[in-house]
Amino acid sequence: MGRGALRAFVSTLLLTLIAVPTAASAPLGSSSLPEVTAYVDVGELGNANVTLVVSGRGSSSFWITLPKFQPVSLCGLKGWYELVNSSSGAYFYYNTTVRVWSPGDGSYELKLCFEFPYAVLMQDDKAWFMSPLLLAPPELSIRVYVKLPLVRNIVRESPISVGQRGGYRLYILSGSAQQEIQGRVIVEYRLERAVPSSSISSEDGVVSVEFPRPYGRFANETLSIAVQAYRELSRLTGVEAPRVVFRYYLPEQQLG
Repeated sequence: MGRGALRAFVSTLLLTLIAVPTAASAPLGSSSLPEVTAYVDVGELGNANVTLVVSGRGSSSFWITLPKFQPVSLCGLKGWYELVNSSSGAYFYYNTTVRVWSPGDGSYELKLCFEFPYAVLMQDDKAWFMSPLLLAPPELSIRVYVKLPLVRNIVRESPISVGQRGGYRLYILSGSAQQEIQGRVIVEYRLERAVPSSSISSEDGVVSVEFPRPYGRFANETLSIAVQAYRELSRLTGVEAPRVVFRYYLPEQQLG
């Protein structure tokens, strides 16, 4: 094992020892609900970095949805914690039990980080944002700070933001909040500048895909599937179209 691999193994082992303590080290006594805050920083290509902050005093135990297919890393810790994943009704998410505590009645703070690709979808001068799923017990409110790129003006949001700070818009998710999609922040907005578009075509030029440039990978996959589907439908029906064009649209409500 090389030095780099050995260092990575040791770092992983130390993180595991901190993150999954033995039953003997678990706190005793009552548990209270913590403060939970999510920071969603979206880059100009629409991909986001998410930081989930859990803070309080003494000890807390609660559940929250965390992504199943994106690595969740520890990016800050004061105190001790434990995460236990279990299946949920949402395919892409776990229902994760979070236990966090501090010796005595001291304060604790846990920071978990993960990536959230394609948080903002863009087309022309329009954009549509959706946060990761942030479901928790109904009595627990989650403060969600969202920083969006290239905002010209907000057209629609759910729930309604309750303020702004340092370039972030603040939303409150809770069991009583009015939300179009439970556990999600949705924002439709206009961009300061239009996103360039492009197109690709099959070798014979019959099938083509028009797409915003940030989504070239999806466009190539769409073209591959569309060409196969077109050939099979033509074989079954005997009908050939002079041209088939696929275009991407946003799941918007107020922008068209």
